[in-house]
Amino acid sequence: GLGASERISKLTVSWPSGDTQVFTDVPLNARVRIVEGRGIETEALKPRSTGTTPSSATAPAPAPRTTWMYEPFPAPDLAGPDLRGDRRSLATLRGRPAIVLLWSPKVMAARAALEALERGAQALTRAGVGSMAIAVDAPLDEVSLGAAILNRHLFMNRQDLRLPTGLLVDASGSVVKVYRDRVDVDEIVADASAIDATPTERVARAVPFPGRFFFGLPLRNYLPYGSELLDNGLERASVTAFERAAQANPGASTLYRLATLLARTGETAKARAAFEQALILKPDLAEAHNDLGALLAQGGDLDAAIGRFRAALAANAEYPDALNNLGYALLLTGRDQEARALYEKALSLQPDFPEALNNLGLLAGRAGDLDDAERRFRAALARRTDYGEAANNLALVLATRGQADAAVTLLEQFLQQRPEY
Repeated sequence: GLGASERISKLTVSWPSGDTQVFTDVPLNARVRIVEGRGIETEALKPRSTGTTPSSATAPAPAPRTTWMYEPFPAPDLAGPDLRGDRRSLATLRGRPAIVLLWSPKVMAARAALEALERGAQALTRAGVGSMAIAVDAPLDEVSLGAAILNRHLFMNRQDLRLPTGLLVDASGSVVKVYRDRVDVDEIVADASAIDATPTERVARAVPFPGRFFFGLPLRNYLPYGSELLDNGLERASVTAFERAAQANPGASTLYRLATLLARTGETAKARAAFEQALILKPDLAEAHNDLGALLAQGGDLDAAIGRFRAALAANAEYPDALNNLGYALLLTGRDQEARALYEKALSLQPDFPEALNNLGLLAGRAGDLDDAERRFRAALARRTDYGEAANNLALVLATRGQADAAVTLLEQFLQQRPEY
């Protein structure tokens, strides 16, 4: 462990007893034994083995130039130019195989790969293979970030992205083969014609050595992939990953997370089905009852929504969101007093709850108490400055009280913050 050093200048031993010994005559290339209070005993090292047993420190072999996937891996909806320079997304290439090149103008081999695809554009078109290229450079934008996350999760050992990397995707947009360091158009065309294969054939070409499996290969765990996409704001891309995760392991937690994603991306019918499946597996999952109730309320089915909110509270009586949602549904059906009690309980559990404050403001306004309504709406906005409903309600109160200029100013300032509202 001395590196280039040729001597040990000093060795200090601090014994558990508190005593210290200092040695200056420690030999090199020897086994050293020291007993407290004595000198050094040395033993010559045995000669190095001349056998051919490989060292445990041998560097791992580099990843192969190409790899078939034994299970097609869903890619996010990447976007970039095709070989004619027209910008398109992976979704526009659905229905046929395609090659997606991850490259960088800073990498010579990557530039060569792009030129190879450009020269082979006609051959790809004749074979019905789409194409696009995505520059992966820092800082990463949403597209290159999605590509980097995809590369990290394609392989269980989290390989670094080597540029250029080519991704052969099937008609559904899933990666079926990876090419590294260079691309060969003839190889891509041949591989594209061989995408359709049985699971046995997929495994045989994916494993780099012959053999016989004694246990079936498990489905991938897509939860880490979906979670990383979601954590980086790529919601739509994460939906497919969570759908795959739910297929492989349809647990209540996974189905619930999938349902919330589907609801956020507007796929309400699928979201409802996923919530209901989660509740079949775990009937007391309060969050699923509550979120399903919100979905039903948005669709106009208030009676069914009220039933779900009550089920959420039966599972967890101190659930502020469910209390507030049930209160709002009751407010819409004219049961103001019940609603008020629910809002107040929600605020006692979560004093900084802007939605409950806004809803209490609605009740105050309905009762003609504009002072209390204004106070509630201002409190809601103080806790969440981008809360459009509270800003709009406060402006209505101001206008009703004859303060039209203040209402206009409030709305104009809010629209500077959220121009889409």
